[in-house]
Amino acid sequence: MSAPSITPTVSRRFPHLPLRMIGDYAIFAAMVAGGAVASIMLITVVVSFFRPIEASGWDIAQQLGNWFALGIAAHVGAREFWLYVTHGQTRRNFFGEASIFVAIFALVLAVFYSVGFWVEAPLYGVTGWPQLAHQPTLYTDVLALPMVLLESWLTYFLWGAAGLAIGAAFYRSLLWGSVMCGLCLFVAQLASLGLGQDAGPVGSLVRTGVVPAEPNLALAIAVHVVGGAVLLCGAWIAMKDAPIHNRK
Repeated sequence: MSAPSITPTVSRRFPHLPLRMIGDYAIFAAMVAGGAVASIMLITVVVSFFRPIEASGWDIAQQLGNWFALGIAAHVGAREFWLYVTHGQTRRNFFGEASIFVAIFALVLAVFYSVGFWVEAPLYGVTGWPQLAHQPTLYTDVLALPMVLLESWLTYFLWGAAGLAIGAAFYRSLLWGSVMCGLCLFVAQLASLGLGQDAGPVGSLVRTGVVPAEPNLALAIAVHVVGGAVLLCGAWIAMKDAPIHNRK
């Protein structure tokens, strides 16, 4: 009697498109974005009773989207990392899928953010309020969909990469997480130079004229893409040999 044949398990050589993560988090982001647009418009109406409206409320609220991108990616870098690896996924493949997720999810958020201006536009048209950006941007018209989409995608990609790195680093240890936070802050400061922003220590390069004070498209693309790549490398360094914690 011959022994039963056993088919070896073949590990995936390349990461797959993370459809589950993209679908689940995109649906969640759509619900959050819808509520956020409605809330910001209501807040803008309330504020108008106390002071003149001089800029787009949705533009001012972009920082909320940045933190949302960072928070979701941090969850992926910690919780999803643990879940995938403990269910047989290799670290390399998970990192590849997580990196793809960060890029695509950033685009999803950029679409929601860009469309938000069009949802907001009728209110500003009826009231006569100026629907303007409140700080330097690559676009002069918030309804200029292609440029708004590009800038917001770059921003959310960078913040998403930072979130993935921070989540993976804190999963590994508190020390790794603290160091990664410092790296993320430094990269974010450098990336702001491409948008002509002079906040923080590196903003002195703008104030002294070393870097143009006006937003620069080529520089913005370069620093955001390179900065995001650096942070993704940081995420991989944190993931590749991190001990897997037992969770009850």
